[in-house]
Amino acid sequence: MAEPDCIVELGGVEKRFGAVRALGGVDLTVEAGICVGLVGHNGAGKSTLMNVLAGTLSPDAGRIVVHGESTARDMAGHWTVSTAHEAGLRCVFQELSLCPNLTVAENARIMHPALRGFRLAPARRQPDHRQARRDLSRTRHFGRRHRR
Repeated sequence: MAEPDCIVELGGVEKRFGAVRALGGVDLTVEAGICVGLVGHNGAGKSTLMNVLAGTLSPDAGRIVVHGESTARDMAGHWTVSTAHEAGLRCVFQELSLCPNLTVAENARIMHPALRGFRLAPARRQPDHRQARRDLSRTRHFGRRHRR
C-alpha cells in the first residue's frame, strides 16, 4: 500500500506489443512535493510508461496506486483515460500545445477543473496603474532612446 504522502505508486507494471516487452515490471513512487524527471535512451519505454499513466495504454500487468487508492483489479482493459482522469492524472508531453497566457497549473486543469493539488485564483490580478506610473516616472532621467 502506498505511503500517505505518496501521489502515485506503480508496482510491477508491464506492457507488451506482441513479442516486444516495452515495460518489464516497472516500479515507481512519486511523493508529494517531488519533481520527477524521466530520462532514457530512445526506445527505453519512457513514452510507453507515460501513456500507461495517462490511460491511453492499458498495462498488461501490475498495479497503479493514486492518492492511496489502488487500481490493482485486473489491469488489462480497466485502466483507461477516464479512470486516469478520475484519479487526477494528466500528462503534458514534450510537443506542447499549451495556452501561453495560462500558468502551468491552469494549463493542466483546462480539461479537468476538479484536478486535485492546484488552486486557481478566482480572478486574475488587475494591474495597478498607479504603481506602473510611479515605476515609469523613474525613467524620466533616461534619454528618449532608453525609455522604450
